[in-house]
Amino acid sequence: MKTKDHIGYVAGYVFDLSQTNAKAENLPSIFPNRWMDGKVENYDEMFQSLKELGRKMDVEILDKPFQELGTAKGSYVEYQALNSRGEMENRKAIELNPRNSELHNVKTVIHELAHAKLHGTESGNHDRTHPEKEFQAEMTAYTVCSHFNLDISDYSLHYLHH
Repeated sequence: MKTKDHIGYVAGYVFDLSQTNAKAENLPSIFPNRWMDGKVENYDEMFQSLKELGRKMDVEILDKPFQELGTAKGSYVEYQALNSRGEMENRKAIELNPRNSELHNVKTVIHELAHAKLHGTESGNHDRTHPEKEFQAEMTAYTVCSHFNLDISDYSLHYLHH
């Protein structure tokens, strides 16, 4: 019997959340990976402190991501680049989505620094599954943010649950 595979495209409709009648209280169930809104008191100082912590860990917090991050709030990346002597060197960085609020930037930097410390190539901690790594990083972000009275519980508890 002869079969034939067909690859094609189908027209589909996509709506932005603002074009719907969804209510804010429904967002966690409708859009669990939503952006958190929120300002952070002394944001500039906190962000500079996190950048300095990153520098001490040899992790640069990039001003712009290497590529469009889509719905991802940030990413920890390890890559190679030419140094000033023209030699390839290993580098570590955190990309942040430019659509993040102040609160989401702080939470995301903490989350990604946790990945760098716990799961980077130098950590030697490579026996964890992806869900375990995400749980560890998000729990770290939740704990640190709670220490600084930054309420990210709606976002983090849903993230941790999944």
